[in-house]
Amino acid sequence: MKTKKIILFVLFSGIIVIAAVLLFSKQKTTAYTLTGNIKGLQCVAGKSKGMSYTKDYIYLYGPVKNGTQELDSAKVVNGRFTIKGTTDEPIRATLICMPENSSHPAILQFFIENSYIRITGKYAAADYGSPFEDIKVSGSATEDEYKKLIAGADEFSGRSKLQEEYRKASEKNDTGSFAALQEKLRESYDKNAEYLREYYDSHPQSYIRLYSLGNSIPGDEQGINNLEKQLKEMDTVMQSSFTAKQILSSIEEKRKGMAIGPGRIAIDFVQPDIDGNPVKLSDYKGKYVLLDFWASWCAPCRAENPNVLKAYNKYHKKGLEVLSVSLDTDKEAWLKAVKQDGLPWKQVSELKGFKSEAALKYVILSIPTTFLINPEGVIVAKNLRGEALDENLKEIFK
Repeated sequence: MKTKKIILFVLFSGIIVIAAVLLFSKQKTTAYTLTGNIKGLQCVAGKSKGMSYTKDYIYLYGPVKNGTQELDSAKVVNGRFTIKGTTDEPIRATLICMPENSSHPAILQFFIENSYIRITGKYAAADYGSPFEDIKVSGSATEDEYKKLIAGADEFSGRSKLQEEYRKASEKNDTGSFAALQEKLRESYDKNAEYLREYYDSHPQSYIRLYSLGNSIPGDEQGINNLEKQLKEMDTVMQSSFTAKQILSSIEEKRKGMAIGPGRIAIDFVQPDIDGNPVKLSDYKGKYVLLDFWASWCAPCRAENPNVLKAYNKYHKKGLEVLSVSLDTDKEAWLKAVKQDGLPWKQVSELKGFKSEAALKYVILSIPTTFLINPEGVIVAKNLRGEALDENLKEIFK
């Protein structure tokens, strides 16, 4: 009898332990543990874009704590590292280090949340694009949702395939293919946006949706009002999140930028050209000038360059000038893109990205962004592209 009681007690205790384990496994983790195993990654000391890097260390930027995004770091040993901490909400984070034999930091972005997250892959130096290959992020439900969404949108629109075709055509200087590819790219961007919009409509409380809202702030008052309406429709937790507050801050900046539009006097600035010579916007006073903000890494910018080139060739002799301000940080990539796209007009850049003097003065939050300025230095149109650009110039130079 005593033996039966012992057996029953042991079985009962086992059931309690199993139940406790199951209960614990369903509880939300209140911290994150990020482990990485990136083969071939060796971090060295260096400086880039105002940030200093310590030898053998990788940095994590993005987790939110008490309303502030934090920077953490960990030592990398044979490509392996571990970083522990907490984040107030799921958010897009960045892993960054200065890799061996490179003058540019290696950057890897993903969604971090309070969970056990593992990143694997390998490092392979590249002239352009990401230096990381075969990257896999596991343990982040938000990252899983994001990857599935992006893959679905890309398959639906065919955007990546067309971008690769355009890149190859650019390398071969196959101008004959540009027009057709450009039209297909425009259609793919519309289809991509349509797929995302349908997903967001069916997932109103998704952090991915919240992230996307901040990714593209509309350039008109009606669009901004609609964005604010969408934020207000989210639950109070989402509305009070760090990401939502960042979006509201961006909206404020966008409204400032909208004040720099048709009817306003163009703000003067000075930037160095390809040879380092200073160029002022006011140098173009007395002529129509298309002020074009772009970058070599911006696919929509590269897709629009043939339109700007066509307009320049058609109206330059009639008085049109173009001044392109690159928001690149890599001079080699900038000059390579100028040559590939065959841009004959003046090119300037401080190589400071969105922190350049001109970008700050014109409150540039996304590219491409253009301003058409008349001979008196007054902005007469903003963000003219494709046929709209040609139609406006045709009316001016008729």
